[in-house]
Amino acid sequence: SLVGSEMCIRDRYYGMDRDMAKRAVEFYRERFRPIGIFENQVYEGVPEMLQALSEAGCHLAVASSKPEVSVHRVLQMFEIEQYFSIIVGSLKDGTRTTKIEVMEETFAQLKKRVGRAYSEKKVLMIGDRKFDIEGARHFGVDSVGVTYGYANDGELTKAGATYLAEDPQAVASLITGKKPYQKYADMS
Repeated sequence: SLVGSEMCIRDRYYGMDRDMAKRAVEFYRERFRPIGIFENQVYEGVPEMLQALSEAGCHLAVASSKPEVSVHRVLQMFEIEQYFSIIVGSLKDGTRTTKIEVMEETFAQLKKRVGRAYSEKKVLMIGDRKFDIEGARHFGVDSVGVTYGYANDGELTKAGATYLAEDPQAVASLITGKKPYQKYADMS
């Protein structure tokens, strides 16, 4: 929340006030649009995982806090956009910027696509940061914390990930049931 004391706001924006933080974001975007967007790379095994899940009949969606237009560009660049039936990101007008807002729109589109077959018990959020796991918990869906992403040690566990996966093959196995997985929360 942006409501709070100036000290809380400064903490949230890495010691900057709102105006400085807005300028920092714009500097970042100035570089990201023409250059940074192409400095991404897909983790080894991700295209194969997406193909396996798609072939298994999964409805795949992207819920990113990045601008939606950038999400499309990155997915197209790596030739994996075709696996996703729903792609949601933040909007250019400055709306839908939090993970919760992005996930809310993603779930709304997913519900519309699958109709009565939709159930939170059938949804699984896959993410590499605590924000993904916290978003899943907010909506009452299970989550897979992928340890091959950007999370710090213990971040996904502390956030309450239902499952942990060490590579894309483990994610595919968990979802398709080809390898038995125990809920992380149930492990001792």
